Amino acid sequence: MYNKDQEDKSKAPKKLNWTGSKVAIIELIYSLHYQDVFDNGNADIRLIAKYFEDAFNVNLGNFYQTYLELRNRKMNQTKFLDALRETLIIKNGRIGRKVRFNLIGSKIVMRPTSEDVNITCKGK
Repeated sequence: MYNKDQEDKSKAPKKLNWTGSKVAIIELIYSLHYQDVFDNGNADIRLIAKYFEDAFNVNLGNFYQTYLELRNRKMNQTKFLDALRETLIIKNGRIGRKVRFNLIGSKIVMRPTSEDVNITCKGK
């Protein structure tokens, strides 16, 4: 079957630039590394980091130091991954559904509902 994306393979793809934070991409790199998704878990973290630097035109600097700081966070060591997960869940199935949003302190909690959408605010 004909695929328009394969129309002209002679053109080099445009290089993508990482526009998220350096901490976010390092969190992603280490997560993928610990899931053993590159070369059946045999890829060195330095090779993976270098690949991401080249692929996304980003300088990770001393990525191990950044990872140590990330690992030592008191709150939410997986901030970026949690945000990715939440965004994917929302985009995959909750669009168009009725959802109840509850604001508790500074946290928004979403729950599916058969009722009309409402917003409940608790706290200051």
